[in-house]
Amino acid sequence: MLTGDNLPSYADLAAYLLYNAIGLSVTGSLGAKNSDGLFYSTPTHDYYLLYQPDINWLRSDESILDGERAKRIHGCGKKAVVFAAGKYMGQRFLTDMQITFCQIPYEMHRVV
Repeated sequence: MLTGDNLPSYADLAAYLLYNAIGLSVTGSLGAKNSDGLFYSTPTHDYYLLYQPDINWLRSDESILDGERAKRIHGCGKKAVVFAAGKYMGQRFLTDMQITFCQIPYEMHRVV
């Protein structure tokens, strides 16, 4: 994954992350449900993945969690787990917004 060769599809990576985060195996395809990368919801949490299987996209600002996107995610009213290549704000800001940030590929095994 780190080289950009054979990147997984969005659906495959989302399913892998969901299984590792909460132990849930989902049948069917997981895709982004909105422009902020929402791919799964429970009554208490929303799960987001900022990802495209394109190494140039992963190196772009679009793949990074920024303040505007964090505010939109927080506005949904649930705790959120966001998987992304990076973030442009500190953890205190995210904690205050009830957002758990997991950097991919390094924190793909974080349990919530």
